[in-house]
Amino acid sequence: MREGLGWTLHLLAGAFLFILLLAHVSQLHLISFGGGEQALEWSAVLTRALSRPQVIAYLVFLAAALYHGFFGLRNLLIELPVFRRRVAAVTFTVSIIGIVLFVYGLYTTLALYLQGGGA
Repeated sequence: MREGLGWTLHLLAGAFLFILLLAHVSQLHLISFGGGEQALEWSAVLTRALSRPQVIAYLVFLAAALYHGFFGLRNLLIELPVFRRRVAAVTFTVSIIGIVLFVYGLYTTLALYLQGGGA
């Protein structure tokens, strides 16, 4: 059952990634900020970084990407003969790396948001 829940969350994370990536590409290149080069100017980046919906979308994207990627990596690793008997250690290691990366992404995102007056 635990693997079933993990796999379901893996698929949901992939679906979220697809939807958020479409939203990102359409916003950045088709709709706002003039698209193309203007979307990469610091003022446009800062505008997005100080937008609460953008921050929430970024954090959801970060969580989904990390979960999807690291769950996939975990599954790949435990299929290898060298790690077959070390499932708990692989799961623990991959989970810790994912959590550390999420905390770092959360910190950098919220630091910019709060320093820029986005609160």
